[in-house]
Amino acid sequence: MDAFISIKEYEVIELENIYREKQSDIVKMFEIQEKILNSKRDIRINAVNCSYIFPTCLAILSSVLLVPTQRKIKITLVKSSKLLKTLTENGLINIEKSNKRNNIPLNKIFSEDEATEIIDKLIKLSPLKNLPEEDKAILYSKLFEIPSNSLTHSKSKYGMICLGYYTNKKTFYFSIYDLGIGIPESVREYTKNKDMETIETFKWALTKGNSTRQDDFPRGLGFTILEEFRENFHGKITLISENVIYTAKERGNIIFKKIEKNIKGTLFTLKIKV
Repeated sequence: MDAFISIKEYEVIELENIYREKQSDIVKMFEIQEKILNSKRDIRINAVNCSYIFPTCLAILSSVLLVPTQRKIKITLVKSSKLLKTLTENGLINIEKSNKRNNIPLNKIFSEDEATEIIDKLIKLSPLKNLPEEDKAILYSKLFEIPSNSLTHSKSKYGMICLGYYTNKKTFYFSIYDLGIGIPESVREYTKNKDMETIETFKWALTKGNSTRQDDFPRGLGFTILEEFRENFHGKITLISENVIYTAKERGNIIFKKIEKNIKGTLFTLKIKV
């Protein structure tokens, strides 16, 4: 018989009521991630007082599953909460699921072939499937750039995670997160400019014609194709790496914000209205 594990033997992580896409909530979730990844003990996540976690923060929390570990991670929450539904549908906890789905479960991706399958599922499971075939082809190629860039540039030995779903308001979310070297370091290595400021590395990566990817295909569009895509669908892009959060909204509202900690890897979230 297995020995009883006392609650004192766990590292207890408390989740608050709700985590939105605000900078303060994103930073809090990165702090929780850091605490979990650095802990030497099993983890008990107390989510009884947490009703919902928005996509960007959910991707951060999910990233702890990327790192192989012998530790156990247990989640305590209220059965009737929206969070239960979110965690279940994204594959973070396993209980019997309903046939109605509006998302793809959490996926670890290690190759472009896997990324292709994931994006295909995203389109088929969302209102995006109702777009004209020509628009779907454009959508597919641009969405594919996100995991493709991550697999190429991140140098993450853990691969990356992918989350995607849409809401009843016909809002579609797509998040990619890796625990690699991050966009700034990748740009510094490529440009051989180790002193380049983080915001400047973002601006370099977001400039049309700039790319650190070298292969036989005509790349070099950086993130500009995603910007064009966001504008067409009246959406929002959130890009986080090192100590900078980049957001791009409608009407050319682009913001760079520094945070007081360096985060692991690169997190990308695309939010669009279908």
